[in-house]
Amino acid sequence: MITVSIIRKEDMTNEQRLFLDKRLTDPLHINDTGPPKCWSKYQSGLYVAIDEVTGNPFGIIEASGDKSKIAPGWWVDSSCRGKGYASAMIDELARYLKQEGFTGVGYIKIQTYQSRYDNASEALKRRFCNHFQSHVKNG
Repeated sequence: MITVSIIRKEDMTNEQRLFLDKRLTDPLHINDTGPPKCWSKYQSGLYVAIDEVTGNPFGIIEASGDKSKIAPGWWVDSSCRGKGYASAMIDELARYLKQEGFTGVGYIKIQTYQSRYDNASEALKRRFCNHFQSHVKNG
């Protein structure tokens, strides 16, 4: 079972920052869209998914917006894709955001490089929205 924690970007350790920076600059991720494109630009609304076993980050999240219609974007390291990490991250993200007072979901745009991960991301979007079933705004 994959155990995940969500932390704010500013709460990362130096080791976690170095690890994540190395993964984000890996040539495998050159065409990745979404949160990697704003990781070094945004000052708030950025979160990290941490594998509790290794202590290493494997995903990043940009989640900003009104508490009644949060619209997160996410990225998962290529080394963790297809292994259940993204689903665990989405479940923990929903739990974390609810704990922070978020109550509903806004429009979540899915757009991956050459639509390569659109189906997987759409499934994650549905999974996330299911956590906020009675307050979904994006149909």
